Amino acid sequence: MNPELVPGLRFSTTQIIDASRVIEFMGEGSGVYASSRIISDIEWACRCFLTGYLAGGEDSVGIRACFEHRATGIPGSSVTIEGVVTEVEGRRVRFDASVSDGLDVLMQGSHDRFVVNNAQVLQRILAKRQRLQQAGAITG
Repeated sequence: MNPELVPGLRFSTTQIIDASRVIEFMGEGSGVYASSRIISDIEWACRCFLTGYLAGGEDSVGIRACFEHRATGIPGSSVTIEGVVTEVEGRRVRFDASVSDGLDVLMQGSHDRFVVNNAQVLQRILAKRQRLQQAGAITG
């Protein structure tokens, strides 16, 4: 992890609210940007930002997300995802992040990521998959 990763660093990216990000549960025409997809987009934006500060063989995983969904996002509109690094403690990085559509802040809160060694994480995933298969708790 690059020592230049410090609090105060900022990023901004845009995203179109396409059909894959919409939930429509109140009838036709009621589609809105789903909370789970907004959080996913924030996580992805934070991860992409962090990759510029990581060494080869490193990546990051989300370990905490605390957000308030404040306004409706309309399908087809463009949103801006903004983040700022607020803490770097060892391998944990905290972001304050928000998503807005130019009229409203749709979601706001914080997200923590943990910088990991890809090879070590892969070994843990494979070992857990094997244990679940042996216990009959997973198929395939």
